Amino acid sequence: MRKILVSGLVDGQMVDCSFAIYERRILQTKEKKDYLSLELADRSGTIPARMWDNLKAVLPFAQVGTVVRVIGVTQNYNGILQIKVSDLQPLNSAEYCQDDFLPPRRHSQDSQVQLLHRNIGSVANPWLLTLLNSFFLDQEFLHRFADAPAAKIYHHAYLGGLLDHTLAVVAILERVIEIHPELDRALLITAGLLHDAGKVETYVQQGFVFDFTDCGRLLDHVVLLDRKVQVKILQISGFPPDLAVRLSHALLSHHGERENGSPVLPMTAEAVALYHADNLDAQVQQCTELLEGTPSGERWTKFRHNLGKALFVGERAATDPEPSSID
Repeated sequence: MRKILVSGLVDGQMVDCSFAIYERRILQTKEKKDYLSLELADRSGTIPARMWDNLKAVLPFAQVGTVVRVIGVTQNYNGILQIKVSDLQPLNSAEYCQDDFLPPRRHSQDSQVQLLHRNIGSVANPWLLTLLNSFFLDQEFLHRFADAPAAKIYHHAYLGGLLDHTLAVVAILERVIEIHPELDRALLITAGLLHDAGKVETYVQQGFVFDFTDCGRLLDHVVLLDRKVQVKILQISGFPPDLAVRLSHALLSHHGERENGSPVLPMTAEAVALYHADNLDAQVQQCTELLEGTPSGERWTKFRHNLGKALFVGERAATDPEPSSID
């Protein structure tokens, strides 16, 4: 059984390799016949799969987060590549390589945590610095924050992804502040450092996939963070009420639009800056990951539904050619 990555699958290909089960549902056809709907995953991406027969035999071991042997064939259905599964078989840990399923960290955790603390130490406002320290000097919280993904699938969906995304957003905000020094730097950097901290409570690693916690599904990271911030602010005697409101507003509005899950729209300059910095890093990272997962020789990526498009790859050379001299 040779491992083939999801990113390398093409239409009409025979499949006999290992995948992690990312999602599992039992659905029914129009004729009321049960079938198994799966989302299969490895470190390169996910692919839908359908199994029509022998469900009772596979359901006990085909659980979310487990790795299984998948036998079937790929097919293009309504423009979406999927696997028509003829058989699933259980695997033990000696029969697959764990590195094939969880995307690795992209940066050293130690160096990223050091950068995080440098950013925290640069916040001049003593109230905001105290608030940040109440989060990040808590070693249990810091450990969870440094391990968490920034999303389940779309961007920075790997160990340490939340930390990488947070630092990237802060770096973007620093550049915005250089261009617009009238912004409240302490407020904006604090908001950048905390904006996705609620994701520590939102995601859980389940075997070889990341999934939502119950609170994550029911309340979302924006609400979970606001609750935690309000509790911590109440524990800081004398915290200025106006500052608390402006910070809370920036955090609550950082998704920018109501259709994106934002409880309120950004209505301060700092909130607007945070929204665009967060969205910029998430979108560019998503494009980068999509391009990285595209097989060599392909001129277009796969269609990504949340983007509503495929991306143009074009000609990719190992190194950019030197421009020819002009006499």
